[in-house]
Amino acid sequence: MAPLDINPQILMWDPAKYAIASWPDVARSKAKVVYLEGLPFMDYLVSKGFVTKEQKDASFDGTPSRFVASGGKLIQQGYASNEPYRWEHDVPGWKKPVKFLLVHDSGYQIYPQGLAVRTAQFDKSKECLKRLVPMVQKAQIAYLNDPGPTNGALVKIAQTLGDGPPITSEGNSNAVVIMRDLHLVGNVTERYSGRL
Repeated sequence: MAPLDINPQILMWDPAKYAIASWPDVARSKAKVVYLEGLPFMDYLVSKGFVTKEQKDASFDGTPSRFVASGGKLIQQGYASNEPYRWEHDVPGWKKPVKFLLVHDSGYQIYPQGLAVRTAQFDKSKECLKRLVPMVQKAQIAYLNDPGPTNGALVKIAQTLGDGPPITSEGNSNAVVIMRDLHLVGNVTERYSGRL
C-alpha cells in the first residue's frame, strides 16, 4: 500500500534570489543545493542535468538554519506539505514565502512511504493484511475528511516532547490543503472524479 500518491519531497528557494520556473532552471541558477546525504532522488536529478555535481551539498541537518543564514542563497530540500508554510510563518529570521518544485514533477515518480510486507511473511499474513490494508486506507481518507482531532493530537504531542520543528494548528491545517491541492494523497475510487 502506498499512503501517498505523489512524493511530497521538493527543492525550495527564495523567489527574490532565483527565477526558477522549471527543473532545468535549478541547474542554471548555479546555487548550492542542500540535501540529506543518501537521498536517491538527488542522483536522479543530477543524471537528468537538473542539478549539477558542483551544486550538490549533502550537509543538510534538517533545520532551516543554513538557509536563513545564507540569506536565501541556497536551494534546499523539503516537503511540500510542511516547509513552505513553516518557512513563511514560523521560522525566525525568515518569515517570507519560498517557491518550490516537486521532485515528482522532475520525472522521479516513486511510491513514497510505502507499507510493505516481506515476501516470506506474505502468505501467513494474508488474512491480517486483508483487514489491515483497508483500515489504513479508510483511516487516511477519514483524516482528510476530518483532520481536526489528529492535528490537535499532533500539536499536543509536539508540545509535550518540546523538541523538533514547530508543529502548529495552522501549519497542520495548511498541510491538509496542500495534500489535497497537489494530490499528494487521494482516494483511489475518487481519483478520476477530481479532488476529495
